[in-house]
Amino acid sequence: MGDPLLPQELVEAILDNLLSDKATLRNCALVGKAWLSYSQRGLFQHIELPPLMEFYDVRRPASLALRFSSSYPYRSLKNITLKAIQRLDETFNNNPQLLSYVQSLEIQGDINIDTASVKIQRLLHASMSNMIRRLSSTGHLVGLTLRRINWSMLFPSLKDALISAFRAPSITEICLAASTFPSFHTVTSLLALAKGLRVLTIDKVVYAFAFELNMDDILNVPSTQGTDLGEPRSIHLKELRLDGAHPFGTWLERESSCPFRVDRLEHLRIVRTIHYTPYDRQATAFLLQNGGNLRNLELQDLGPGDYTTPEDCIVHLGHAQNLCNIKLILMECAGYGIVDWILSLFESPDSTANSDASRISIESNSTRRHPLLRQVTFEVAVWELGVDNMFDYGGWDRWNAVDELFAGPQASESFPSLDMVTVLWRLDSDLQGSEHLSDDDSDDTLRSDFEDFILEKFSLLAQAGKIEMEVVY
Repeated sequence: MGDPLLPQELVEAILDNLLSDKATLRNCALVGKAWLSYSQRGLFQHIELPPLMEFYDVRRPASLALRFSSSYPYRSLKNITLKAIQRLDETFNNNPQLLSYVQSLEIQGDINIDTASVKIQRLLHASMSNMIRRLSSTGHLVGLTLRRINWSMLFPSLKDALISAFRAPSITEICLAASTFPSFHTVTSLLALAKGLRVLTIDKVVYAFAFELNMDDILNVPSTQGTDLGEPRSIHLKELRLDGAHPFGTWLERESSCPFRVDRLEHLRIVRTIHYTPYDRQATAFLLQNGGNLRNLELQDLGPGDYTTPEDCIVHLGHAQNLCNIKLILMECAGYGIVDWILSLFESPDSTANSDASRISIESNSTRRHPLLRQVTFEVAVWELGVDNMFDYGGWDRWNAVDELFAGPQASESFPSLDMVTVLWRLDSDLQGSEHLSDDDSDDTLRSDFEDFILEKFSLLAQAGKIEMEVVY
């Protein structure tokens, strides 16, 4: 089939929008030469090991998807997985150019299923080890993800291959997700190998035998100074995403031999873990104190508390005055004080609590200035409020203070570039189809009524045309 009469720029623009659609990309590879190379780039840009669901082979696109039913025994799955890796290896042998297209590699924890024979396990790990070494030595691999990995269960050959991947000079992005490591030191030792690391994500990582790391666990991490693990503060992170600021943030703050610097961060995301500790608040405060270069911030609330006193307001945005986008993930329920926490983020440290109000006063000229801030997003989970008392909840009036903060008399000075405040309300799913709601479209009616009701609390922003609101279950 000849090449279609389309400009190459248009072909590339079309395929750029199909990077997540592997099936369509495989079909596009058959259209013609103009489509082949760019389609292959999309197909091989991200590789997952084990490749359980598909072979990366564009020669027979209709037969590539491997769909496994739950009835497959794990022994059979491992045999098929081994063959899939061998097919991938063969594909690279036949067309070495494809290796240069691989930019990110994800190692998934399906390899930890220990029901196959030791022989098959060893062959699988050896095959994966060879593939990891092959991909990490190309100089083109920039991203490495470990997902659902139990480090202690990996064969030595696979551990060595992963260590080599962490050392690869081309690696700039690392993600550790839903994985288990024997100690916090194991993780820090691996991360310190990535000398060019710029983007780091640590999400739901468990340290075996330590649900709650104390300060000794952090400060007793062996020093990296004078070793091949890196000199102190020599790795400059630009993006950091943490599922809980502690222990990584605590290590950054307290350990002088830590190889990472965070004063050049441009993107920071911190959400709370179920094992929230007192160290998390201090570590979050430390990261924000180093936030002079931050452009994007995503932050989850710190839980119930009294945010009207200075000692409870150590987490604030006073040092992050170059922010352009802020997203706050919140919970609204009785006794949570969530609006007080929002206000405390933007108040000056020397603000004093107004004895006649339940929040820090914003009537005085005390609001921090954020001249570049353009977008503020609140994602609010409405919790433990039933249909009967939803509109009677006294906490809704507190949001008037947020409205005043961003659209009141001082707003033009404090937030001169603000374009929009977006609020996404997530109602309790128990309200959906509640027995208290009778008509067929009652769910939509409740959503609509709540949106009209809560929009009244943002009248100043509404008048300025700077509020967007959505209500979902």
